Amino acid sequence: MAQRQRALPLYRSDIRQRHDRLTNSITLQYVGRRNLDWHDRVYGYDDGTFFVINIDEIGYPENLVDLADELGLDIDQLPDSRRLREAASVALAAEGMVNAPELISGLALQEMAWNPWDRRDLERKHVVAVARLVETTRIMASEMRRRCAPMCEPEPEPETVSPLLPSAGIEYLSIPTAGSVYTSPPTASEVPTTTVDLAATGEDEGPEVSSSVVQRVRFAIQAAREAELPQRLPQGARRRLKQMPPGSYLAYGEALDSRVDVCGAMADGRSLGRKGREVVLIEWDGEWPVVARRWGQGGRTIYKVEDALRRQGVEIKEAS
Repeated sequence: MAQRQRALPLYRSDIRQRHDRLTNSITLQYVGRRNLDWHDRVYGYDDGTFFVINIDEIGYPENLVDLADELGLDIDQLPDSRRLREAASVALAAEGMVNAPELISGLALQEMAWNPWDRRDLERKHVVAVARLVETTRIMASEMRRRCAPMCEPEPEPETVSPLLPSAGIEYLSIPTAGSVYTSPPTASEVPTTTVDLAATGEDEGPEVSSSVVQRVRFAIQAAREAELPQRLPQGARRRLKQMPPGSYLAYGEALDSRVDVCGAMADGRSLGRKGREVVLIEWDGEWPVVARRWGQGGRTIYKVEDALRRQGVEIKEAS
């Protein structure tokens, strides 16, 4: 085998990152002008591809898996599961960029190296991506607890570890390849959740969501669907909802974010309203969307589905 030459500088323009739709994978490929002598390749991909992440095969952190087992939830069916995998894929791709010189050298005969300023910038992007992944994991754990809690009360968060470490549950598995490849068995806003106060009276809602209030809202949503109560959705929301699975959604600005259930959506909606946004809580069953709440400036409740039903003379039937 020929002797390796001295390390050549690697430039970011030499690397192309793309999404392979057929395999739902993120790949990194060397496309630089230097003609490298590739002595190995990744099975099933073009020459120069040195990093592959299969988004659908990314595993969940162990703390979430244990929590899902404890609560009796199917973690794959939760609305935020895909967002978590996508955040993990971004973090893994950022790590692949940092390690690109070493990964390329494993498949070619030429040693490569980042310029010091490029490496520092790529390391920073990797750290930021990991931080976002940790926060996404924390939010998902909070949503899982809120989904099963009889009362929406704040609960202590588990100690969070970096989901990129083996102890956190993301695995690096090999696929049939002649070289080395990373693959794993993967923007919605990341909003810190707080509790809200929803008084059972008709007054402004104000810092805890009780189970009785959530139940009342659920009955009102069901009544609104049965009565086909006319709904005024934010612009473009109806069209976008038709492409999404049934669930609870918060609409604000251009965003349409999913939440685990009504309880969590009510808490987060009021929190966003306090930050100066107008927020709309939409319950979508795949056929008839229902606007359950609107919050205005300062988080003040400006619309309740119960009040809308009352104005239409519709009776809200509650389970006995």
